[in-house]
Amino acid sequence: MRRMAVTGVVTTGLCFLSAATAAAQPLTLQQTVAYAMTHNTTIASKEAAVAQAESNWTRQRATEYPPVVATLQNQMEKQNNYAGPYAQYGVAPIPNFSQNTAQVGTQWTLYNGSLNQILTQQYRRQVESARADLRETQTRTTAKLVDMFFAIAKVQHLYQLAQANLIYQQALLVVAQAKERAGIVAGVDVLRAEVGVEQTQVALLNTQSDQESARESLAQTIGASLDTAFAVPSVLPEPPIPPGSSSMLVKIAQDNRPEIAAAVAGVAIAQLSRSSIDTDLLPQINVFASFGNQTSPTGFVDQQNQFNFLNQQCASNPNQVSCVGFPFANVARGTPGFWDIGATSTLSLPIIDYGTRAAAHRSANKAVDSAQLALDSAKTMTEEDVLESLRQANTTREALGYQRKAVDLGAEAAHIAQLQYSNGLISLTDTKAAQATSLQTQADLFSAEIAYINAVVKLRSALGTFDPAATVADL
Repeated sequence: MRRMAVTGVVTTGLCFLSAATAAAQPLTLQQTVAYAMTHNTTIASKEAAVAQAESNWTRQRATEYPPVVATLQNQMEKQNNYAGPYAQYGVAPIPNFSQNTAQVGTQWTLYNGSLNQILTQQYRRQVESARADLRETQTRTTAKLVDMFFAIAKVQHLYQLAQANLIYQQALLVVAQAKERAGIVAGVDVLRAEVGVEQTQVALLNTQSDQESARESLAQTIGASLDTAFAVPSVLPEPPIPPGSSSMLVKIAQDNRPEIAAAVAGVAIAQLSRSSIDTDLLPQINVFASFGNQTSPTGFVDQQNQFNFLNQQCASNPNQVSCVGFPFANVARGTPGFWDIGATSTLSLPIIDYGTRAAAHRSANKAVDSAQLALDSAKTMTEEDVLESLRQANTTREALGYQRKAVDLGAEAAHIAQLQYSNGLISLTDTKAAQATSLQTQADLFSAEIAYINAVVKLRSALGTFDPAATVADL
């Protein structure tokens, strides 16, 4: 199926990164996603489920065709005073017996009410469901990795803001100390300025710790060693929103979302299960065929001994009835081969089943109804997800413009406040408030940029047309 192109695209090129490579050099977002596709434990379990479903499907599909089996058999038996299972027919077994058989044959259920065909289709639908489940897991994992990757970038940005704030707070402290020496302000301003410096030092320590925690969490999620580094960009990308109207995007998603594909397969499986209930009411036809060669060396020896004994007896009295055909020729060894074909047809019509078949039909009908409701619900949830994701992407993109203006205004206000405090026009409290506002706007802008990236990734995931590599290709 073309859906399986997901795994093929993801696992080419970058997916061959080893754990040593991951630890040796920083991973980009694209490398991080590719690495996770082959090392994440959840994805690995889904891939194993797909392989198991494909194995079951292949095994069941083989029942639709006749098996061809070659057999080599050697049988050896030696007995004494043993009547054997055919004693009641007056047949005594040969004391020494050996037999060699070589044959090619088949034994095949030609028709059993189409049960084999129904089960084959049912297993095929299970394969489709397992593949869809794998795609959905890969999609969810990719969105999670993008969020975790840029969460590291956010903490790094907060660390850089804390460093810049430390320089700002130290400058305020220098001004406050100078003003105190000049008698312009009280000593409390110096204390408050020192508090700002110390608080910024705490912020630096906290953001540094948070950065390591975020990095280790991402490394663990992708299945890499905890010392893996990531090449997080300082300038965030601004990916485009997928084009098209909302109704067009909903239609695309409903045609491609893996959970809808899984729900469609679920409906088909339920319908096939219902069809299999009455297959036993139809004729069951089994056929068999074989050809080969079968020979018994000890049988030849016993026959030859009998002929030799008769030739000796008949040589002195050839007129006995048992000597008709004297002299007897030696036994001709070897056989011309054999073939065997046949068919068995069985038709069973249960007269009384105590309501079991009717109960099975009721249960199967409920299962079909439930599967259909699950499909309808999946389509509705997909429509809601696409509309919400599109609305969120548009909202966050518009918010970026306001946040950029707020950053410019906040930075200018903080700079002016610093100059005003230096010239005694405003208090230290007002200056620190202006700086805090500036830092907050810068942090909010970075968060808004990450929110926009996550919104675009979520929308791409909601469409179901982006594989993991394509989802992050321009990030």
